[in-house]
Amino acid sequence: MITQEDLNKYDGDKRSKEYRELKEALNTQSDTNTSDDVVNGLGDVLEDIAKVTGIKAIVKAVAGEDCGCDERRERLNNLLPRGRKQVRCMTDEEYIEYGEFMNTRKDGRLEAEEVKYLMSLYTKIYNRKWRKVRCTQCALKGRVKEALSDLDRTYNNHNQ
Repeated sequence: MITQEDLNKYDGDKRSKEYRELKEALNTQSDTNTSDDVVNGLGDVLEDIAKVTGIKAIVKAVAGEDCGCDERRERLNNLLPRGRKQVRCMTDEEYIEYGEFMNTRKDGRLEAEEVKYLMSLYTKIYNRKWRKVRCTQCALKGRVKEALSDLDRTYNNHNQ
């Protein structure tokens, strides 16, 4: 395992291939070992920028350890989360209706009414608006496929 200290003690030319490989190995190691690197939303992105630019260190030095950064990061993550965030679970009625839909749907082919139903249900559960889909078959490659995957996961997690 390579540490930052090993990199600091390196005596050779820092432009050499050997040094670059050591540095890359250290970066790869730190990327796989830290769970703090998971970006949950805007707050994490802004915190990373503050770390890289040195602003975070200055704020900690001036304001101390409790500068309110953690609370602000959490509020921003909740305000603008990364990815799709499920707002609520399916009701029992939606669960039954979606189960019937799953049993009758054909892979790779959806009718316009089925797409309307899916997008309406997805909007209710994920609180995410969708533009009207013109070509249902083209939509299967993108947005509708994404919604199907998320709704299937929600359906499978129902009552767990």
